[in-house]
Amino acid sequence: TTLTSHSAGPTTATDITADFHTAWHTLHTGELPSLTVHTATGY
Repeated sequence: TTLTSHSAGPTTATDITADFHTAWHTLHTGELPSLTVHTATGY
């Protein structure tokens, strides 16, 4: 599996790495990352 980021604006590799690390850690605690898209809400 290859994981890639999506960004709607100028983003540095450092920004992407920090967001990924935070999301990965949050998933390992059994929670959803704060940047999770909730499709049930219509978007």
